[in-house]
Amino acid sequence: MTAKTRFAISTILSVLLAFGIFLVVLMISRQNNHKWDLTSNQRFSLSQQSLDVVRGLKEPVEALVFLAEADGANRQAADELLGNYKAAAPEKFTFQLVDPRKSPLLARKHEVRMPGQVVLVSGSQTQRSTAVAEEELTNALLRLSDQAEKKLYFLSGHGERAIEGKDPETLAHFQGGLADEGFKGGNLNLLQTKQVPADASVVVLAGPTRQMLPAEQQALKTWLQNGGRLLATLELETGDHLDWLLKDYGIKSPAEAILDEQAQMFGTEPVYAVALAYAADHPITRNFRLNTLFRLARPVEMNPEAIPQEASLLPLAHTGPYAFSVPSADLLGKERVEIRSDRVVRKGSIPLAVAGTFPAGPTPAASPSPENAAKPSRPEARIVVVGDTDFLSNELFGVLGNKDLAMNMLNWLAESENRITIRPKDEGTQPLLLSQTQTSQIKVILILAIPLAVMLTGFLMAFRRRG
Repeated sequence: MTAKTRFAISTILSVLLAFGIFLVVLMISRQNNHKWDLTSNQRFSLSQQSLDVVRGLKEPVEALVFLAEADGANRQAADELLGNYKAAAPEKFTFQLVDPRKSPLLARKHEVRMPGQVVLVSGSQTQRSTAVAEEELTNALLRLSDQAEKKLYFLSGHGERAIEGKDPETLAHFQGGLADEGFKGGNLNLLQTKQVPADASVVVLAGPTRQMLPAEQQALKTWLQNGGRLLATLELETGDHLDWLLKDYGIKSPAEAILDEQAQMFGTEPVYAVALAYAADHPITRNFRLNTLFRLARPVEMNPEAIPQEASLLPLAHTGPYAFSVPSADLLGKERVEIRSDRVVRKGSIPLAVAGTFPAGPTPAASPSPENAAKPSRPEARIVVVGDTDFLSNELFGVLGNKDLAMNMLNWLAESENRITIRPKDEGTQPLLLSQTQTSQIKVILILAIPLAVMLTGFLMAFRRRG
């Protein structure tokens, strides 16, 4: 056998061996399919809420996605998204892509009027989504598994934020998002109703700037003593108007305004505060890793000497290490923020919110019953107090993790712990949070260090050539 023949045989065998290895690797990869989502906000993966919802389904659900076969791009996107749901719970979630033109009777049965609609079917129950999007699908699954609607009331008449309107300061976006969480919102004037309605799951007191009348105070106190649930958000202008309530539950909010060096990223005065640390052992913020943004917030902290017996009270969120506070009077009525070092009250991590459970009212009287009968459960009041209302405003509600934090608070108050999680991602951009020191360091590197390094390298090369 000549050398040329041996070389040809060796080449052919090498090619066949490489091809065989390629086939083996391909077969192994198909049987062990894994994806890695390297985007900053895990855009191409299901959120924790979606995973929790689909894995927690009690009955199997089939999703019918009505898209024409000619709409290849949207069908591929739908197949990838719904495939993630199926991969998370293959025994509970299935789906099929349906061309409404080829299956007109099925489309008519489910009253499909336009392409892109998704119908979720579970037994005799159905829910629909108007778009093939994670947030829409997860909300539809929640509605399918939890048909009960909870009532939420916004107290009014004391300068609270409006819940309607396009103004950046109103809470319209917050109010509009309640339906996705199973809430139905509305206004409540205690002077008219004399008491909190019996169907109220949660009451929201959003930034009052006026004192409540004694009759209103008593109505709210009575409701809490009977196991009510309250979300109170404060303003600098709130002053001490809620001290009558907070002091009874071991909560205090000093007359201070929180400023944060990290507000430099917005190109504004340091009136924004960023929450970076959360209570890991509270249901609202357990596994919560999103930054949240507040504006002209005030500290909210526990008063250990006034916490009621058998109460459980925890700080929920703290600012980062670059925050500091000044007296509220230094900012109220001022056009610009003027910081004086001698006016700084505290520096570093500052509490922004607290949450607590409190024994409500007297223990129910025991009725004649056998000794082994179950004891009646004692009612429990739940309260969350936040040192800012702007984080719920139209301007900030959709920023960073504000929406998730707010909705987690409401769901914990309403005892809907299964909804407390991280919601589907917004595909918009996410701002990079930098402190003033970090910004200065980047400027030095880009403007001075790199150009100087290039110039020095050029001088050295020129010097060597001349030498």
